[in-house]
Amino acid sequence: MAFAAVIPWAQRGAATYLPPAQLAEGLVATWKELTGGLPYREVAELLLAQVLIETNWSRSMWRYNWGNITAGSSWTGAIWRPSWYELTPESSARDLDLNAKMLVGKAPKAFRAYSSHQEGAADYVRLLLRQFRPMVVAAETGDPVAFSEAVRTSSYCPDCGSEKFVRSIRSLQSQIRAGGWLSYLPSARSGSSWVLPALGAAVLGGAAAAGAVLLIRATER
Repeated sequence: MAFAAVIPWAQRGAATYLPPAQLAEGLVATWKELTGGLPYREVAELLLAQVLIETNWSRSMWRYNWGNITAGSSWTGAIWRPSWYELTPESSARDLDLNAKMLVGKAPKAFRAYSSHQEGAADYVRLLLRQFRPMVVAAETGDPVAFSEAVRTSSYCPDCGSEKFVRSIRSLQSQIRAGGWLSYLPSARSGSSWVLPALGAAVLGGAAAAGAVLLIRATER
């Protein structure tokens, strides 16, 4: 299928930056809008840490793409092309390497582009709940090692299980906790009453959802 719009690297515009506190607020608001409940604090912390890594604290967030989500053949929205898609005499060694990998299917050709932070955040959360639920389940533990392994084995980022990635996640988790941006959320360890309702159409996009579940705090339903 054809993409709705193709944005070359040189025309991608300025980074769609948000301060981390606003990213945290947007993540929780999006989760609640899509599911009807709040995420566990541990889940929100580790997902926010991943967003910060993927986007370099949103300083390299292009076109509101919160998770650096690639655009495959099933994507019909707008896309932006990465810097290695078309080489120039000034291309870096990194771009040369990624271009070679792209030509054999080992690096992406396109990334999803959105029109707002709300749209980008919603697609990120929706994608996790639809296709990468092991990441969400691992995040409930609050363990950076378990989460990093789930990121790798779920194929969201096959190169993200390294010790360096784990250290980065752990460091960001500590910084997020120090910032207090998500401290009001309930903890998975709190023993609060939780339920497992079926995922709604907003998350599944109208697809059949037999057996699909999502942790939501009972008092927030």
